[in-house]
Amino acid sequence: MLNPETITVIDPACGSGHILVEAYDVLKAIYLERGYQLRSIPRLILEKKPLRPGYCAGSQAPAWEPG
Repeated sequence: MLNPETITVIDPACGSGHILVEAYDVLKAIYLERGYQLRSIPRLILEKKPLRPGYCAGSQAPAWEPG
């Protein structure tokens, strides 16, 4: 069984963020499968910052840096 708190998602495309939206949905499903309460899941996903956009092609700076 997957532990959602150990998963890191990287979006290498640095595009519209579609991969990050899909990753959020997948992580939410994993949390639900593990028995977490629906209302606590967004905070768990966003505060633990498992969504990490990658670097844009040709750029020296990250597309997004976690705060």
